[in-house]
Amino acid sequence: MNADLLATWRQGGWTVYGEIGRQPRPEGTKIDSYEYWVGYQASNGLGLRAGRFLPAYGIRLADHTAFTRIGLGFDVFDQIYGVELSRTSERHLLQIALGPGRADSILNDDGRQAFTATGRFQTDFGPKTALVVSGLYRADSTVEPESGGGGLAFGFSPLRRLNLWTEVDAQFQKGQPGAPAYTAMNETAVEVARGVWLKLSPQIRTDYGKTSGGTVRMVYELELFPRTHWNVDVSYYHDRARVNDLVTKTVLAQLHLYL
Repeated sequence: MNADLLATWRQGGWTVYGEIGRQPRPEGTKIDSYEYWVGYQASNGLGLRAGRFLPAYGIRLADHTAFTRIGLGFDVFDQIYGVELSRTSERHLLQIALGPGRADSILNDDGRQAFTATGRFQTDFGPKTALVVSGLYRADSTVEPESGGGGLAFGFSPLRRLNLWTEVDAQFQKGQPGAPAYTAMNETAVEVARGVWLKLSPQIRTDYGKTSGGTVRMVYELELFPRTHWNVDVSYYHDRARVNDLVTKTVLAQLHLYL
């Protein structure tokens, strides 16, 4: 079970954000903070924040195990120490993040520390349609070579209770010949009754240099909001390895309480 305390303070254009909670880690459970930052938003749309955060890229789905998150190095504990510059207008959002690398790697010296830069540009064609273009660069570290990537994401809500997001990415890594690793994901969410959402998410990730390899995933999800501050989520994951057809099945049940 996890328990997190989040707090935000706003005054004028300033925002201070922090989180602390119980975190299950491979090395054991501990109390720690994975995100904290200070930001300023000017009246002309220019923004700046600094601290520990996930750099802007693509769609930030709640499911951190999605191939477009964990596959690109945006897992739940992959925040960086850095600064982010942004420009916000009525229909556009530009974000550029720079930092010396993954925060946990800097603190624990695990050899994965590498300069990281991301860019994200979102344009809204209307209240129901959005297009996102993203870029990523990571310098080489002690244990991982230089890498980079780019992606396109498209969001569309044709009906009041129907939302669709699709993201496609290509990831490159120094020393890997042939084709890049490709990632594609779609999430379709429909509210079948008040507070009851059904979600379907087909996903695929290929291997470097081998587009016939990788994993195909299908996610079926039921999300319930039975009352204020309650959220119940049940997900079924069906993963199939494309090389040997090995199938892995996972059921995840979650209860979130927001106090």
